[in-house]
Amino acid sequence: MMKKLKTLTTSTAIALASVGGTAFAQEATTTTAVDATAVNEPTLVSKPVADAKPEVKKSSDVKPALDAQASTVKQVEAESQTAKAEATSANKAVTTTETALTSAKEDLKSAEAVKANATEENITATKAKQDANVQAQEANQKATEASTEAIKAQTETVATETANVASATSKKAEADKTVTAKEANVKSAEDALNGSGLGEAKASLAQAEKDIEQANANISSATTAVETAKKADSNRAEAIKQATNNVNVKNDALKLAKEMMDADQNKVDSIQEKADATASKEKEAQTALDAEKAKLNKSEGMNIPNPTFTIPSNVYNGFSADVLKSAGVSSNVVTFGQLLKLEKANKNNAIKYDLDDLILTSVADITKKSNANVKYDNADQNRPVDIDNLTDAQKLEISEFYVNGLKQIRNAFKDSFNVQSETGTTKEAVTLASTQAEKYEKRGLDPMVHGHVPNAVENVASMRSDISNMYELKQAVYNNLMFTTYLDGVSNADKRHPWGHLYANLNFAKYVGIDVANINGRHYMITAFSNEGTPVSKSNELAQLEAKLAEAQKQNSQAQTALTNAKAELASASRKYASALEAKTDAEKELASKTASPIQTEVAEKNLQLANLALKNAQERKATAEKAVENFSRSQAEKQTALETAKAELATAKTAQKDAETALTSAQAKLQAEENKLTALQAEQAKLHAEKDQLVSDAKAIATELSAYLNADKNLADAQAKVADLEAKLAQAKSTAKLAQDKLDAITTKLKAEQAKLAEIQEEFDKLLDLENKAKENVVATLPDGTVVAVDSNSNTLPTENTEKNVDKTKTASQSGKDVALDDKEDVVVKDKEQTKDKQQTYSAPDVKSGADEKVTYSRVERAKSLPDTGESSSVAMLVLGAILGVFGLVTVRRKN
Repeated sequence: MMKKLKTLTTSTAIALASVGGTAFAQEATTTTAVDATAVNEPTLVSKPVADAKPEVKKSSDVKPALDAQASTVKQVEAESQTAKAEATSANKAVTTTETALTSAKEDLKSAEAVKANATEENITATKAKQDANVQAQEANQKATEASTEAIKAQTETVATETANVASATSKKAEADKTVTAKEANVKSAEDALNGSGLGEAKASLAQAEKDIEQANANISSATTAVETAKKADSNRAEAIKQATNNVNVKNDALKLAKEMMDADQNKVDSIQEKADATASKEKEAQTALDAEKAKLNKSEGMNIPNPTFTIPSNVYNGFSADVLKSAGVSSNVVTFGQLLKLEKANKNNAIKYDLDDLILTSVADITKKSNANVKYDNADQNRPVDIDNLTDAQKLEISEFYVNGLKQIRNAFKDSFNVQSETGTTKEAVTLASTQAEKYEKRGLDPMVHGHVPNAVENVASMRSDISNMYELKQAVYNNLMFTTYLDGVSNADKRHPWGHLYANLNFAKYVGIDVANINGRHYMITAFSNEGTPVSKSNELAQLEAKLAEAQKQNSQAQTALTNAKAELASASRKYASALEAKTDAEKELASKTASPIQTEVAEKNLQLANLALKNAQERKATAEKAVENFSRSQAEKQTALETAKAELATAKTAQKDAETALTSAQAKLQAEENKLTALQAEQAKLHAEKDQLVSDAKAIATELSAYLNADKNLADAQAKVADLEAKLAQAKSTAKLAQDKLDAITTKLKAEQAKLAEIQEEFDKLLDLENKAKENVVATLPDGTVVAVDSNSNTLPTENTEKNVDKTKTASQSGKDVALDDKEDVVVKDKEQTKDKQQTYSAPDVKSGADEKVTYSRVERAKSLPDTGESSSVAMLVLGAILGVFGLVTVRRKN
């Protein structure tokens, strides 16, 4: 203890003796356990023991840390430059991606605009327009073909009528000539009879001869015209044949294009049907999954009670011990199952009716309580059902609802009857119910009258026929269960087995399935029992439905892709068909043009016939003229006869002339009528061609529109994918940019911290270095708080400091060949060791009571003040005394010589 106090006092004095130089004080707390048993022992101020020598921090001690920190700062600065480059690159990537995304969004808007019009309604309408266009084309084609044939026939008719008019005209001309000749003959005959006019008769003869000559010339020309006409008609026929062949080729191409378009349309229709089916299946799978999920969250179900009933004493006492034992009854408080067991075993007719009344009362009580507690999901009111066509999912759902109550019933009856230990719903049980329902429907007989169909056991209960939603259907299921269980004794049509339905519910088979039968317009609920299959688990069912949905989505996706491809093929086929139609239309126009040219042979042949007829008539006129000349040399009687003959012939000729005129008028009228028909047919065909031109133009526009619609999904999907890809890239780029910026910010913060730390170490290093330079001329010491001070080595007085700090061991003046002692004024001074080796100052402290574990703490040390060699700022002795008082309280100082 003496050594501890001696060291404490010495260290305190040494620390307070530091004079000169710059000193920095820091907050420090040092605790030293005080031994209460030795506080009055004297303490000597002397140099510390060897093991208590403190080390003074030197600049060389700090230099490694300084170099290391400088290296760290340099490394962080390099990291900062790298982070800046990365941040710049990341920001540039964000800008580039944003630009690309803006462009892609514009493309997407265009694709969306097309897609907005590519609705099913518009596509259907466009297809309808295309179908109508095709139908119009077909109708136009038929009309055009009919028109062409009609024009062809009418052209021939007109040619015939033209020839007839020419013939009639010629005949009229010949008739006119004949009349003129006959008139001349009559006059000649008259002149001959009168003895005059021979010259005129000879003139008529000469004219007849000229007419014969002209007729021969006409025959020669007509013969040449016939040959020319035949050649022209042959050329016409060849042109028509070529045009017809071209039409046939173009028509074959059109037919092929139409067949391809129809095939593609059929392909689209077929795939559309499959796609609609897969889409419907996906929707059904989604609906089933949603329904199953909803069922898991439903708060529906039955809560069928199993109360006890007290049998009246008169009834209870009427049972024999054997009956009570067989029913498992030991008191008059029983369950409903025990009541039925008692009823079944009872042989005492005296209590039968009372027992029946008790059973009915019990049934009413159970039914009333059960009705009050059954819960239905209100959402089921919005779920329509067709009880004549329930889906498999709906059948399973109502079967599960039935099982919910049946489990409770079997549990309630298990102590009284043999019941199935397992209860559930299987698909096989539902299938059995459906099979039995079909049997009842095919039989067509009322089961309430004619009983069950063979080969199975099922409960059959009548139900309402106006059920339209799942809520009402589940109510019917509940009623079915209650009637076939608790009310079976009074509702069963088979009075021989009043509880037969109940027994079937309890133990016929483990699993239950339900369906509805429509028997001649009346509906019955069929509850079938089976041991086949695996019970439907909601979790398993959910997993199966999810798998089913995934498969349906996969198949629908494939079908929709196939539909898209088929529609693209149809669009291409539509364009090809429009082009083929246009080519065929042009070919038909060319054929019509060739067919419209007139037929020449018939007219030419008619003209040849007329020329021959004219020759014949001229020859006849010549013969008549010759007779007229000869008549001048005949007798008077012959002349008279010749005159009468001439007159008769004139009359005949005039008649023929009139007939020829009538025939000509008729032929001309008929020709005009036929020409009008031909003109009308040609006008009609012109309209058909104009209509066909419009149909071709419309077909092209429709094909273009349809192609745009059918490819809209793909184009939109591509545009959307591009935007999504760029958005993802932009998000990634922004994320990368943010990370780069965060990294830069973190490194910047780290750099500032490291630079501050470097500055701090540099400052410490500079101060130590400065202090070391000063130490060459001064004494260096470290205060308890770590502050290093330098005292001029020529100074023999330490500054007075008021301190309450426990001073640690430090580098003292004694380490520099100096020692600390008290002078005559009780001031602490630094002297050479030789001066102090025979003198020591001893201090005794008063008693200080302290706990064994009590620790003493000390506060701040003020900055040391430098004193000149010739003076002091305060009494060093008082400073030391203050320090001792700060540690132990009141201290007395005694001088020991």
